[in-house]
Amino acid sequence: MTTTHRTAATRFFWAWLIGSAAVSIAGNVTHAMLGAARSPVIAAVVAFVIVAIQLCATYGAHALVRARITGAAYRAALCIAVTLAVGSFVLMFVALRDLVITWAGYAPVTAWIVPLIVDLGITGSTVGIAALTNAARAEQLTTTQPTPQASAAVHVEVHTGTAQVDDPARHDAHHATAVRIVAQGAVRIAPERVAQVLAARADGANASTIARTLGVHHATVRRIIEHQDAA
Repeated sequence: MTTTHRTAATRFFWAWLIGSAAVSIAGNVTHAMLGAARSPVIAAVVAFVIVAIQLCATYGAHALVRARITGAAYRAALCIAVTLAVGSFVLMFVALRDLVITWAGYAPVTAWIVPLIVDLGITGSTVGIAALTNAARAEQLTTTQPTPQASAAVHVEVHTGTAQVDDPARHDAHHATAVRIVAQGAVRIAPERVAQVLAARADGANASTIARTLGVHHATVRRIIEHQDAA
């Protein structure tokens, strides 16, 4: 995706997010003001906070998944983010559904569509913005990475027991791809190691041979190859 197209897409998703959030806030606040709450002001503030929590939780859950980290802390944070997102989604859904039934005259059988459109608009636009941001960061890392020295390139020879040094142009191509793969969060090893895997793959080595020769986990080699093939 070109920079112009990415910028246009980012603006679109931001406009979609702002519009969906504004509709959700207006709907929830209106429902609070027109409802049977003892304090409409407090009810309106709570409604606003719920929308803010959904925005933050949705983005947080997506960011955690994209980070591809592991461990108990990651799982706990992801569960909390997902729980908050789902909880706020349900509260907003119920409020907007009640609003369109009571004050807009929608039939209960179809009233659920209105809050679903608004809530999914917030979720979809937030995820879209996060994905575009990650793509832009990956491209920036690729273009700003300093040119590596040719002597740093290690080539795994498949058919013989000797090692040879790749030509600079070929190594630069592998290294640029490696930087992009690492920036996308596909693997958690250094770009130089990813470049070695790509070089060995280009010479016809299979995943098992590459993993054994370079000392890289077989699953990591598979992810590198899959991301290279998908590019």
